[in-house]
Amino acid sequence: MTMCSTPLPGLSPPLPPHVIRFSRRAQRISLRVKPGTGLEVVLPARLDPACVPELLARHRRWIDKQINRLKG
Repeated sequence: MTMCSTPLPGLSPPLPPHVIRFSRRAQRISLRVKPGTGLEVVLPARLDPACVPELLARHRRWIDKQINRLKG
């Protein structure tokens, strides 16, 4: 697992802190927001993690909605 929270240049607002996990069984990318761990990105083992920032930027509205829902 890799913990990422570094802001990328040019992204506004910066990406939320997230954990990247690789799975040999995963067929596709999965985004999960959990109370204990926050945002988890599950990638198929063959996928390059360089795609994660663009993926998170594309799904930012959904991610923010899920995080706010957990906060109560």
